Amino acid sequence: MSILAAVEQACRIRRDYVGRQGYGLVYGSHATGTGTATSDLDLVLIGPQRLPATRMSRLIAEVCALHDRFGLNLDTEVAYETKLFATFDDVHNAIALRCFDYEDGTIRAVPVVAEPAFLNSPRFGARLLLNALTSPHIFLGGNTTRYRMHLQEAEAALARLALAMTPDAVVSMSDISRAVVCCASAAGKDFLGYDDGAHLRSTLARGLSELMAEGSISDIDGTHICKPTDRPQQS
Repeated sequence: MSILAAVEQACRIRRDYVGRQGYGLVYGSHATGTGTATSDLDLVLIGPQRLPATRMSRLIAEVCALHDRFGLNLDTEVAYETKLFATFDDVHNAIALRCFDYEDGTIRAVPVVAEPAFLNSPRFGARLLLNALTSPHIFLGGNTTRYRMHLQEAEAALARLALAMTPDAVVSMSDISRAVVCCASAAGKDFLGYDDGAHLRSTLARGLSELMAEGSISDIDGTHICKPTDRPQQS
C-alpha cells in the first residue's frame, strides 16, 4: 500500500477528531519526500480544545492501527500524548516562543536532550508544533482560515527566533537560517529540527516580510536585515 493511502486515512482521522473547527498536518520525512516505505507518519491534529482522556486514547489507538495497517514503523520516543494533538492555545504559546528559555531578555534554544523528561515535556511539544507549521508539511484539510493564520504567525515567530539568536545588529539570510539550523553542539533534528535549504529560506523570508510590515526590522539592501537595538522580551 502507498503512503498516499495512509495520508488519506489520516485525513479521515482528522475529520473524525477535529472536524471543520480544526485542521491536521503530516510533517517529517514523508512530507519532505525523504521517508522510506516503512518510516513513521508524523501527524498532528490541531483543535479548539483538549480531547477528553478516553477520546485521546481512541485517537492514539487509531493512529497506531493506521501504522500497523500500512506497515509503518511506530516512533514512540516522543509519546503520542505529547505530539499527536494540540489546541489553538498550544499554537499561540508556540508562536509566542514560550517554549524557549530567556537569559537577560535573550532567547536561548537548547539542543534536544534524548531523555523522556525532555522529549515529553509541554515545552518540547510546543517546539515540535512550531516546527510542524514551518517545515514542509501536508495539509490534511479542515479549517483553512485558522490554518493560514497559524501558518503566517508561525513563520513570523520563526523569523523572530532566528533574529534573536544572531548576535549582530545587521545580519544576512545565511546568518538567519544558520541560527535555527545549528548551534555549537547540535544541528538539524538534534537542535530545532531544520535543515538549510529552499523551504527554510522561503519560510524565513515570508516571516521577515511580516516583521518588516509591522516595523520590527528594516531591510538594508535586499540581502541584509537591520535588527532593533533593544533585546526581545518574552511574550
